[in-house]
Amino acid sequence: MSKELLLLAKRVQAIAEGGNHYTDSDWDRDRYEELEDIAMEMMSMITGEDLERTRERLGGRRILLYDNYPVNDDGRRLSLGLILGPLRQRSPEIAHHVAGYLACPMHQLGASRLPLRTVADFLADPQGYDPDRSWQAAIADLAGDDPAALDAL
Repeated sequence: MSKELLLLAKRVQAIAEGGNHYTDSDWDRDRYEELEDIAMEMMSMITGEDLERTRERLGGRRILLYDNYPVNDDGRRLSLGLILGPLRQRSPEIAHHVAGYLACPMHQLGASRLPLRTVADFLADPQGYDPDRSWQAAIADLAGDDPAALDAL
């Protein structure tokens, strides 16, 4: 992400956080939360070019990337929401620019198993990674032969 887009995303996030803090309207709160989610999604878009620029600023050393996914302790929802979707919006170029990749699980470690399986798929084959196919495979694997678990997931 370019520096300009990052600054815009941070501005949107700040406006949303301020509005969310001061509004008494549920309708407004929903809109502000949506803006916060959009800003966070924009800021999570990491490209190989971004990492290469960071490497240059660090003297060319390879980077240990700490990806704040699928963590859900953002303070707004007090960890009530579980992140059960697949890893998305990560450039396959990341693998060429980092020395290591750390994913941050949720406090609900059992629930983290599903999204972390998709992270593992991405890291195993960044070029061929398909989030939806990975997610479906993770669901099938975790549910096993239990139809109730498959239905629940």
